[in-house]
Amino acid sequence: MKALFKFSSLSVWVICVSLVACTDHQEPGTERLRIKKLTRSLPYQHGYSVVSILGYDWQGRLDSVYSYQTADSAHSPTQTSNFQYDNQGRLAQMKRTLSTGGSERYVYTYDGAGKISSIRYTGGDHDYYDLVPAYDGAGNLTETTRSFHFYSAISYLQQNQYTFSTGNLSRLIATTTIEKGVPATSVSTTDFVYDDHPNPFYGISLIPAPVGIAAPTSGNFSHYTYCGGVDNFLHLSRNNPTSSNIKGYTQTLYRYQYNALGLPESRATLVKPMLDLPAVLSETLLFEYETY
Repeated sequence: MKALFKFSSLSVWVICVSLVACTDHQEPGTERLRIKKLTRSLPYQHGYSVVSILGYDWQGRLDSVYSYQTADSAHSPTQTSNFQYDNQGRLAQMKRTLSTGGSERYVYTYDGAGKISSIRYTGGDHDYYDLVPAYDGAGNLTETTRSFHFYSAISYLQQNQYTFSTGNLSRLIATTTIEKGVPATSVSTTDFVYDDHPNPFYGISLIPAPVGIAAPTSGNFSHYTYCGGVDNFLHLSRNNPTSSNIKGYTQTLYRYQYNALGLPESRATLVKPMLDLPAVLSETLLFEYETY
């Protein structure tokens, strides 16, 4: 995998401005498809799901994401995300606004070679992340550093080292330091296993999920997206993961149903909070596509 974090103006799949080299991600003999709708269901939220509708501009670039809750969509909370691009067709920023209050913004900057040099995430007044990538001499992504500091009260630093194999992220080594008066550092190794089906998120820089705004000042340093951003790696791999295993700790399993073109129609995510415990369903995601 080459030219990671390099952006292009080509419009293939959903959007070819990403943390991965932009190529035509269609498999031979398939239709030209892109994601139109994602429906998320959580096992503890009985009776309703959250639908996200993706919109595109005339150049085929992801332009908006509108999310609403079913079944009473007329009175449910909504979220609206808008994407902006620079004059070279690269993603410049994305802003997501919640009808219940609050918003977040991602701002992208680039180096002279057109690769991402930083991503700045801002949520609340003091909630932010800075993510900085590093590359090898061939332009491949090797490392990212994500940081947050809130005066002397709390700070966070995570350095991720990436290993790729046959177009997929095969191993991630994360070194995380959290400081609340006294620094504490942990190291985790995550290994990934994939099937041979095309990943519909591959080559997409960011699709926000209908969740709350990130709040690192509260000590919560995870921020879920459907793909991309500062805390999700699904867009880096050509194929769909079937498992991710944090050595000695937890395991996440992914179960898919595929359509005739080999694209996922549904994905069930199951988590083993400890390796000796059974896997528990944590999310079901439904995919719908459109031709273009």
